Amino acid sequence: MKTNIQLAIICLFILFCSACDKINLFWPNHKGGAHQLNNIVCTGNRIVSGPGLMAQDKYPAKLLKELQHDAYNPVNLSVVADSYVNIQAMTAQIGDYVDPYKVDSAINIIIVTEILEDTRDNHEPPEESAYLLSLYCKEARTHGWKVIVSTAPYANPFYERYPTPPFPDGNSYVSNSGYDSAEFIMQISQINDHVRNEYSAYADGLLDLAIDPRLSTYSSKYYMPNHLDLTSEGASVVAQLAEKALKPLLAK
Repeated sequence: MKTNIQLAIICLFILFCSACDKINLFWPNHKGGAHQLNNIVCTGNRIVSGPGLMAQDKYPAKLLKELQHDAYNPVNLSVVADSYVNIQAMTAQIGDYVDPYKVDSAINIIIVTEILEDTRDNHEPPEESAYLLSLYCKEARTHGWKVIVSTAPYANPFYERYPTPPFPDGNSYVSNSGYDSAEFIMQISQINDHVRNEYSAYADGLLDLAIDPRLSTYSSKYYMPNHLDLTSEGASVVAQLAEKALKPLLAK
């Protein structure tokens, strides 16, 4: 009889802990403290939204799986992605689109991965793009978020439109190899230099995607044929690097 009662108590305790984890409550650990919720929001556009990928193959889903595998629980991960916004629009939208995911008493972290649109679409110089990124991070921190900022991996948004040089007038957006817009690649490098040198003044951590050789140049294993969007393998690389950048900020 006594054994049955003890077994029933153990079963009830396990069910209680499982329920708490599913609804992101805090539950006591063996030291008598509390497991603090790791609440993460992935913001940006194409890296986050993963065009052409199944939901489970996108970087945020892979990151969540990595964190759960490594026992960072409880953990909650949300996505705020828009394929057509630049960093200035993202800054203006923090209150409306990101803050609703904030959780009181949790470790609230934003990972921002999109920093190229102002250079590519608005023709801002690299130093201005880096500055606008810093304003986003500073604004997020005033809203109570910790911020992980990323460098920009390889991207060639001109490849699909201008895959093979030269044009009839002898000019081209791409290099002689037909793979890279030399000017744009140089601008990416300059933006990344600014981020690496300055991030500690406005962010809590750095996700250096560009330094990884798998993401620093085109490879059909990690990039889709448009030379812009990541494959599932590329998304896995981002997830692995993101977890590494997150670790100093997370509760376990």
